[in-house]
This record gives sequence, structure tokens and C-alpha cells, in this order.
Amino acid sequence: MSLLYSSLTLLCHSPTRTKRIGIIPLEIKNTLGVSYVGSLSSLFYIMPVLLSYGLGKLSDARGRKTLLLVAFLISFLGLVALYFSHNILLLIVGLILVALYYSIVCPMTLALVGDVSTKKNLEYLTSFFWMVQNVGVVSALLLSAFIQTKIIYLISIAALSLCLLIVFPLLKAGFQQVKQRIALEVG
Repeated sequence: MSLLYSSLTLLCHSPTRTKRIGIIPLEIKNTLGVSYVGSLSSLFYIMPVLLSYGLGKLSDARGRKTLLLVAFLISFLGLVALYFSHNILLLIVGLILVALYYSIVCPMTLALVGDVSTKKNLEYLTSFFWMVQNVGVVSALLLSAFIQTKIIYLISIAALSLCLLIVFPLLKAGFQQVKQRIALEVG
């Protein structure tokens, strides 16, 4: 059960991550014009390149729990801004916040695997977590193929809230306790 809950931490950022493929380019095109789609969509790649190392170090220094909660808040604010983005300012703020969220979560997902695994189950957990994360990405991509309206942001906010409710007990218990429980469950 701890393994399932831990994997949800990785799954939680999948819907936000997939927005850059689905509706976000359409939002940019409709608000600013087609010439801005490439440059603003590239925020999801440029910001992690520029910020992931420093944010990963911050995660190591301040603790993943704190940064993960901040990331959830940033994602929530970014999704709300994108939902209400009827003007240029909210669209750009939403894009920057969601890209910042992605920049925080990318290095942290790799570190979380190390935090909750032992040498004996590291390979298994790594592959399991990547599988769960990719299931989240594919399901979000499929969902965005059917829903090309701003409702997708509300669905993402609901999914993010549900993930936070599920993951919060793990954060409260601490990674060491989760690590021990997973070791008992998986081996």
C-alpha cells in the first residue's frame, strides 16, 4: 500500500505535464497568436534546464516535503490562472507557474525513488514509479484529446487535490517510515 501511495506522488504531476501537449498551445495561439506558441511552449523545457539543478539542491537542503507542498501550491495557482486566462497576463503567469512546478517536480521525482527505496528494491521501484508516471501521462494525454476546453484545468485541479489528500499522510509519516513499509511489502 505504501508503494501505491508513493507512486501517486509521481502520478500527480502527470496531468499538469501533459497540458503542454494538449490545450496550452491552443490557448497561446488563441490569445497571442501562432507566432508565440513555440516560444511560450518552450518554457516547459527552458525552465527545467535553467532551474532543475538549483531546485534539486534546494530540495536536498530544505527537504522534499516542503518543496513538494510548495510545488503543489504553485501548480494549483498556475492551473487557476490558466483557467481564468482570458487575457495575456494570466496566460503568461499561468504558464510560468506550471513550468516552475514542472521544474521543481522533475528532479524531485528521481530523488523520491531514492528516498523510499533500499538497495534491494531500487531497480524494482524505479521501473514501477516510471510505469505509474507514464500511465499518468498517457491517461492525461488521452483525456486532453477528448476535452479541448478549459474544463481540463478544473479536472487537473481536482486530480491534484485528490493526489494531495492521498499523499499527505505519507508526507506526514516521513520518508524513512515509508521506506521501511515498502521494504516490508516489496522486499
